[in-house]
Amino acid sequence: FCGLSAAHQMAHDGVLNWFPLLSRIMKALPIKIIEIVGSFFGMFVASYTGVLLATTAVPLWSRARYIIGPLFLTSGLSSALACLSFILSPGRQNQNVLDRLERAELIGLMTELGLISSLPSQLGPLARPLFRGRIGLLFSIGTLGAGIELPLLLRLVWKLTRKPMPRLLNATISLMVLVGGLILRYVWIAAGRVSADDPRAMHYYN
Repeated sequence: FCGLSAAHQMAHDGVLNWFPLLSRIMKALPIKIIEIVGSFFGMFVASYTGVLLATTAVPLWSRARYIIGPLFLTSGLSSALACLSFILSPGRQNQNVLDRLERAELIGLMTELGLISSLPSQLGPLARPLFRGRIGLLFSIGTLGAGIELPLLLRLVWKLTRKPMPRLLNATISLMVLVGGLILRYVWIAAGRVSADDPRAMHYYN
């Protein structure tokens, strides 16, 4: 689906003009149907890492099985939206697209924050590696603070001004979200290893 969507866009951009027949075929594709079906399967791919971790015997990952899949999905969506926003920020004619991406990104970040907020009550003592020590500090500052809460706050505050966000600020916020999403994945892997090596965590889980 990604390949067909890319080929359709390439045909409209004139990249395939060297092959007229292929260009006409790609332009004639029912792109809306392809995008809808591709998005459906894309959600499974986005949550796959979280679902895969939840099927292991690692206490932290297994106990978070109802959260980690949706969390990785929403983080993936937020990162994808932030990536698009970052790429489109330099353009002068992309304001309407940036506004729609901003609204979608707000929803993704708020959902992500809500899922992370439910972790302490869901995991109990097993959440200790996520929120304490060096890993916890990285998670709290890198993902929660700089990757979710600060971008969310900046976008909401700027919304209240009813003015277009400066392109440089928009690109900076998008980059913060991308880095926060990367840190989130690293932290979950690192915290899972700590949990697996902790006899108390294994005893509590069992």
